[in-house]
Amino acid sequence: MNRDLSVPLSSLASRADVAQARDILDIHAARPVVRRVCIDCGAEWPCPDALYAMLITGTTPESRT
Repeated sequence: MNRDLSVPLSSLASRADVAQARDILDIHAARPVVRRVCIDCGAEWPCPDALYAMLITGTTPESRT
């Protein structure tokens, strides 16, 4: 059973709690992350097929960028 809170949680916290929560949000802010994915299968690159091909050709992921 889900019940909606009739009072926001911030109204139950002390000023110090709210200040600490704001500090935590500043410290734990999101950051953009770039990851490479395979154009063909969409898996994280190098995908198993690319790893196999690099093994056969003797290339490395660094030389393919």
